[in-house]
Amino acid sequence: HCWKAWADHLEAAPGEDLCVLHEIGCAAVDAPASPAARTYISRVRNSMKACSIPCEEWDLPEIRRRMPYLSTTSYFPPRRIDDDAFGADTGGEIAGLLFCPHAGYVNDPQLAARNVTDAVIRRGGDYRWRAHVVQINCNASGSKVSGVTLQDGSVIEAPIIVNAAGPHSQAVHDLAFAGAGVADDSLVSSKPLKVEVAYLQEPPGSCIDDTMPVIADMDVGVYMRPQMGGQLLVGSVEPECDDLHFIESADHLIEGLSDEWTNIVYRAALRLPSLQVPNTASGLAALYDTTPDWSPIYDRSALRGFYCMRGTSGNQFKNAPVAGRICANIVDGCENGHDHDAMPLTLPLQHVAGSINLGLFSRRREGGGTTGTVLG
Repeated sequence: HCWKAWADHLEAAPGEDLCVLHEIGCAAVDAPASPAARTYISRVRNSMKACSIPCEEWDLPEIRRRMPYLSTTSYFPPRRIDDDAFGADTGGEIAGLLFCPHAGYVNDPQLAARNVTDAVIRRGGDYRWRAHVVQINCNASGSKVSGVTLQDGSVIEAPIIVNAAGPHSQAVHDLAFAGAGVADDSLVSSKPLKVEVAYLQEPPGSCIDDTMPVIADMDVGVYMRPQMGGQLLVGSVEPECDDLHFIESADHLIEGLSDEWTNIVYRAALRLPSLQVPNTASGLAALYDTTPDWSPIYDRSALRGFYCMRGTSGNQFKNAPVAGRICANIVDGCENGHDHDAMPLTLPLQHVAGSINLGLFSRRREGGGTTGTVLG
């Protein structure tokens, strides 16, 4: 709802250049051979029903009618292309697709970030661009934050600090507790994970801009979506055959594409047999800020005044407007004396019935029941 009413959400001026939500729907491949897919689809289906959000079950004839270019063969488990069994026909088919029409993608995430920046400035916020924090300052007892020191020696006084540093967030978290007088009691941490995304031309004659939703496919191990203009974007859903490429520091990312690009492209070609694989790789390499269970950490910390909005694991951009409300709810509650650890706060939902138990995102949780992938 916030993305569809983006201008109103940001109180944007008429004519402001804003990102756009393409509401093309999202479909999850029902792959009976994949335990993760079964779990994911069951939970999505139940959640949609509980929230009265419509979704559709597409059987194989419906898939072929809507996307005749898409193969319904099952290839589970996903394999790397140097595996002799890669692409082997298992003799079965996927069971169908679970399609949610009220979903899609935002056309320009960088512009979305700029839109939010402009909205913050309109509300009186300020930014220090390229300002490197070298110390998080505390009171005399080391029990509460008091501000930050920048590399140029300047100090910004602040009784509340929110760590939303993306792939740098664990480094910022460690920096905070390095000078604190209290121990970090977190049970969940995050690490920067290198991921690659491929840009390809659509299969000839497919017209995916008009026919393809976002597709989450644990059967072959990829997700795919159109990129307006006849392009296809392909990424990985971290199948077990792949090593995860964690790096020690977000500053050490090597941005070039690798054989991971080749693997996800050839997996996509299993689902889209007429896809033409180019000789030259096109795409990007970037970082997720990943937790062990692929759920975010939205919480207070043992250091008073220091809050965490991190470990977003590649799947929280779409939830950004709600994540902002979660942050405000936690900060407001804790700063006014609520014991969020003992009695987790809840966030009432604005557009559907019910509320979210914010304890689900606790730094002290012992592991969430997720698929263990970017799908959450």
